[in-house]
Amino acid sequence: MKFYALIFFLVLSCNNQKIILNELQGYWEIDFIKKNNEKFTPKTSILQYDHYTVDNYKGIMNKVELKIDGTYFTSKDNSSFILDKINDYYFINFRTKWDKWNRKIKYLDNKKMILENNNLEYHYKRPFN
Repeated sequence: MKFYALIFFLVLSCNNQKIILNELQGYWEIDFIKKNNEKFTPKTSILQYDHYTVDNYKGIMNKVELKIDGTYFTSKDNSSFILDKINDYYFINFRTKWDKWNRKIKYLDNKKMILENNNLEYHYKRPFN
């Protein structure tokens, strides 16, 4: 009986997603996108990052790209957001003057982030270590 209880505990432990909200701050690079267990890797010649600035559950996300001369270009367009917790899940609720959308945070630590929206999983990694 103890063996089955241990297996049940291990399965539940594997299903718990790690989310450390203060790790959202900083630069993130899309590693790959998953849909229906199919993996898509972005093929771009320009390195682009999402940069998050967070203060007290509110923040701004903007796009940053590495230029050929080694400098960075930061888009003046940005998306403001609010972090919400709904039924044990955290969401990033984005808003611009043109649109609003959200992403569910499935995993977040200092090296990896997984966001979900419309059956798509966006897998991010830290670009700088």
